[in-house]
Amino acid sequence: MSEGGNIIDIKSMTYGSVPYGSAPTGGTVAELAPTCPTVPKFSGDDVTLQATPRDGIGPYYVEFRKDDVAIDPSRLGGLDNPILSAPEDIQITRVYTLNDADIAGAVGGFIKFTVFISDSCPTGGLICTEDCFVSIGCVAPVCNFIVT
Repeated sequence: MSEGGNIIDIKSMTYGSVPYGSAPTGGTVAELAPTCPTVPKFSGDDVTLQATPRDGIGPYYVEFRKDDVAIDPSRLGGLDNPILSAPEDIQITRVYTLNDADIAGAVGGFIKFTVFISDSCPTGGLICTEDCFVSIGCVAPVCNFIVT
């Protein structure tokens, strides 16, 4: 593993200056920019995904996605994805280990990780999504060719 342990940290569901009572039904809440890895990732590297739902109406629905598809829990150490009743202000952490298929399938040299969060407002839950584009690196194979 060349660069492991970078964190995608998403703190979501911030209403900003919109009072709870005046939030539009089915609207989108303001979002904080995620912290994304800045160095290329390779097969075998970990990408740590973190999300903290807050400032909405709990419990929350939280789902981690890769390239716009929900990540299978088996790729997250067997931990739940989606998380159906996440509490407020509790950080949710999942670790995704890249494999050769992830690297080979990277579109334009990037893998898109996303968190989707919705709250439990009874008059129309608000949602938040945040994306991180993780650049991938490739290592040229070593050739060991001998002619005798």
